[in-house]
Amino acid sequence: MTTTGTQVGSFNPNDSLVKDLAFDGTYLWMIDSSGIMKKFTTDGTIVDSIAGLLANGWGLTWENRYLWASDPDKDMIYRIALYQDISPDSVASWIESGADLVLLDVREPYEFESEGRIPHAINMPWNSGVLDTGYVRLSADDVIIVYCKSGYRSALASAFLYGKEFEHVYNMVGGFNDWHYSVEVGGHVSVNATWQIDKSPYMAVEDVTVDGSITLIIQAGVSVKFDDSYAFRAHGILAAQGTENDPVIITRADSVGHFPILIDGTIDAEHVNFQYFDSSGVYIESTATIEKLNYISFLNDDLPGPNSFLQLTSANDTSLSLIFNGGTPGEDCNIRLHGSETLTVWGYGGDFSGEEHDCPGDGEIIWLEAPPARGDANGDGVINSADVVYLINYLFKNGPAPDPLWIGDVNCDEVINSADVVYLINYLFKGGPPPEC
Repeated sequence: MTTTGTQVGSFNPNDSLVKDLAFDGTYLWMIDSSGIMKKFTTDGTIVDSIAGLLANGWGLTWENRYLWASDPDKDMIYRIALYQDISPDSVASWIESGADLVLLDVREPYEFESEGRIPHAINMPWNSGVLDTGYVRLSADDVIIVYCKSGYRSALASAFLYGKEFEHVYNMVGGFNDWHYSVEVGGHVSVNATWQIDKSPYMAVEDVTVDGSITLIIQAGVSVKFDDSYAFRAHGILAAQGTENDPVIITRADSVGHFPILIDGTIDAEHVNFQYFDSSGVYIESTATIEKLNYISFLNDDLPGPNSFLQLTSANDTSLSLIFNGGTPGEDCNIRLHGSETLTVWGYGGDFSGEEHDCPGDGEIIWLEAPPARGDANGDGVINSADVVYLINYLFKNGPAPDPLWIGDVNCDEVINSADVVYLINYLFKGGPPPEC
């Protein structure tokens, strides 16, 4: 840990523009022409850096353990308080050891709710001034870990708290960006956000709502765990992009209970495991847009089966690749289709068969035994030169489209064009990579 203030930077003791100097009895303190403050020995060896919102022309003096800086432009005097830097790894170790800490998140509420936060953190934003008065809720004896997104706002907040006589203040360098441990989520995802694998699992401690027009991306391998029957609602875009080896898992935490998953925005999902949802299943409203639902797994092996694993009020002529991952079947049905469309479903298994448990309503559900392979453009179960010909006919000769369309997207760029033909030729005849995402 190093003693610091609001900024860490470089300093040349010979800078001719250095004008402000203070001596604390042991060290010299200077402000350089960029407003960076440095502590160094009398022989010119730099031993530490301190910063405050300082600028060239500020006056500087020392009193006991405080540095005082004067701002001639605003006719103000500021007391610069010292505090300690701490790494995210050290914070995680303290938490794991059971240390009694106050985790103070000084980001704005939209960041706190959209991106997640360190478990049990409290939110007192710095930029919007909440901490200016909210600090009275803290105790002088508290060990306070202050963090923001990258470390800048938390440095300012740490200096502020130290100036308010809080003795045990630590600024987490690197901020939430450098936090590579589990986080909590809850509230409104009100800005575009990505839930990252290095912060998994994401523990939902209240309802999670993706606001309209907002995109939430969940990276491959991320687990999202809901507690106490909190709901997951997507009014915006839910893009959950897992892989065969690293699926996205949306499940419940250890406590008993189910939670609802409600989609009335846009869902773009591949290799996602939905587990332990409530009796409505994964409910996709008629207002929803289904970009992709491929290789979706439903698991419910230690709780009573829901009425429906998947409910669609409008299928939008969508082809789904569903893999029922064992467990108990739905008590009523596995897919409930409330619209009049035809829904094609590939890949079912486990302890039940789709035909025995589907309830299509006004529409028709067609069950096929195995999902098609990406690159098998003609759907004959084999990837060979015939698929190259099929793609060429589709692209340039008004031939039939691959069914489902995504199996013709050989290079996984979400567009079917000549690049897919080239990719498939490279795979078949030149030892190129296989057609998989």
